[in-house]
Amino acid sequence: MANVYNNQGDYPKALEFYQKDLAISEKVSGKEHPDTAKTYNNMANVYNNQGDYSKALELYKKALAIDEKVLGKEHPDTAQTYYNMANVYFKQEDYPEALELYKKALAIFEKALGKEHPHTIDTIKNMAILEYKMSGKPTSHQ
Repeated sequence: MANVYNNQGDYPKALEFYQKDLAISEKVSGKEHPDTAKTYNNMANVYNNQGDYSKALELYKKALAIDEKVLGKEHPDTAQTYYNMANVYFKQEDYPEALELYKKALAIFEKALGKEHPHTIDTIKNMAILEYKMSGKPTSHQ
């Protein structure tokens, strides 16, 4: 239900349900379980959608700590968290940090999922856009 509310732009309602999900995940699975990390990621996505980038990054970092510890540094879920964080830095125009995180995500996606997987392709696409922006070239034709 939280995902539906997030997709509809009803962020308070989405966060309400994600908070419930987090409480259940922490109680049933534990604070260092992949399900808990996914809930942190989902909550961070809501904050990212609202433009609250500092809160989004705070929650992505919690998810990343769990992902790296429990799943490992080469797991697709870890890569997804890197990718999500990179998107926040991209929106904040912190292009060097975004590029570094996209590179980490790309290496994992390519190894774990292959070069033709949609996650891999999306990461490459975002890196290309980012590198174009970093080049300083104008974005419109005159």
